[in-house]
Amino acid sequence: MWPNGEVRHLEAHGVVQRASNGTALRMLGTNWDITERKQAEAALRERDERHRQLFDFSPDALFIVDATGRFLDANRTAFTRYGYSRDELLQLSVRELAAPDLRDQSAARVQAALKQGGQFEWRHCRKDGSEFPVEIATQTLTLNGQPVVLSCVRDLTERHQAEAQLHESHRRFSTIFHASPVGKCITRFADGVFLDLNESFAKITGHTREELLGRSSLDVTHWLAPQDRARLVQVLADNGSVRDWEVGFRREDGSIGHSLRSLERLTLDGEDCILTALTDITDRKLNEEELRVSRERLETLSRQLIATQESERRHLARELHDEIGQELTSIKLNLKSMETSSVTDTDSVHDTLSIAERALQQVRSLALDLRPSMLDDIGLAPALRWCLDRQVHRSEFTPHFLAEPPEIIASPEVAITCFRVAQESLTNITRHAQARHVRVEVRQYDTAIDLQVHDDGIGFDVTAATDQATRGASLGLLGMRERAELVGGLIDIESNTATGTTIHARFPLKRDNNDE
Repeated sequence: MWPNGEVRHLEAHGVVQRASNGTALRMLGTNWDITERKQAEAALRERDERHRQLFDFSPDALFIVDATGRFLDANRTAFTRYGYSRDELLQLSVRELAAPDLRDQSAARVQAALKQGGQFEWRHCRKDGSEFPVEIATQTLTLNGQPVVLSCVRDLTERHQAEAQLHESHRRFSTIFHASPVGKCITRFADGVFLDLNESFAKITGHTREELLGRSSLDVTHWLAPQDRARLVQVLADNGSVRDWEVGFRREDGSIGHSLRSLERLTLDGEDCILTALTDITDRKLNEEELRVSRERLETLSRQLIATQESERRHLARELHDEIGQELTSIKLNLKSMETSSVTDTDSVHDTLSIAERALQQVRSLALDLRPSMLDDIGLAPALRWCLDRQVHRSEFTPHFLAEPPEIIASPEVAITCFRVAQESLTNITRHAQARHVRVEVRQYDTAIDLQVHDDGIGFDVTAATDQATRGASLGLLGMRERAELVGGLIDIESNTATGTTIHARFPLKRDNNDE
């Protein structure tokens, strides 16, 4: 100990001088201060201890391997992971740890590591024979003047399982994505470029998958207007998702479709993207519009029908009161006169008979207007011919009639519908067409009856007339269409000022069960 209290380490060397008889006379010696050496040795021991602790407690298995591949040392992780004791493991080489099919390559791996180190994936075996994937990183060191290899072996089992699960997840997602009947696409958030899409999406938009991939949805005019995408993207940015947003879109052929879109924001390979699910609702929208128009037509027809029924009732009442009522009154007065007269008045009898005949004719005419009995008595073709000839007396056109075959056989429902359509057509011709020639043709086929009524009159605007009828201006056109549709038939009307008007109607002989 130094005077200042500092402890120093000394190394002493001495020699004893003795007399001739062997008696010790004195000792000569030297003292060397070895304090710094002792401190260095302690620091080295401490460093070695730290290194050993780092070596032993590394989460990866560490091996020191000589040039022949024998293990010189290993850490605790290696013993526990491989299932060997320290003594057992240090009796082995890298060859024994390698999977059986890789053992012949072990020596070459050791030599390559001695030259420059490196990193590679391998498969190892535990003591129980089970295999597992590993990643080996090697570095060349010098130990006791000899080159050795420090190997860091990392167990890749969990990583491979995670990769397998991720791969399976991607596979399932891809299968669901591409097999889905719902149109799906993945686009880049920033510019709308298509990164992936399924066949359903391509089919809905009218493009092929190859035409869309790598192109922006704005470039292929998929959006009706750029602000449509901008608005959706803004909602997505604000809320993180979009559900069932109704958006119009343009197909490849230029036609307009309607869609419901649901959007999710996601990150793929570090890139901000949008997953879109698109459902084509074009048909639904058309059906809704047709249903709306149909309801309006039905409401219009209902109102017009009520008005027509009231008009017909007034007409019948007027006919019965003004015409037939007067005729019957005259008959009654004549009979009263003859009852009080003792002499038979032949002129009064003849007059009474004439009045009765006129009344009967008026009754027959009203009955024919209400229900043409000839349909039941002589059939459809003669009834149509009678209807045409009857209209000739009210107008000045030349009639033409054709029935093939001459005897048309149809159900009562189809027969009366065909007759009423022809009757309404001829009534309209008489009122409006100013025609010189009118042709009525009826043909029976295996499954349907075709009726065609053509005139060479002044024609009319079919679209405008239909719109006016829908708004309640008249009942004729709508009434004909409704009658035909009730028996499963169709009516087509063509009209222009050059060739006049042609009304073509087709009525099925047998209706589908779904229509009943």
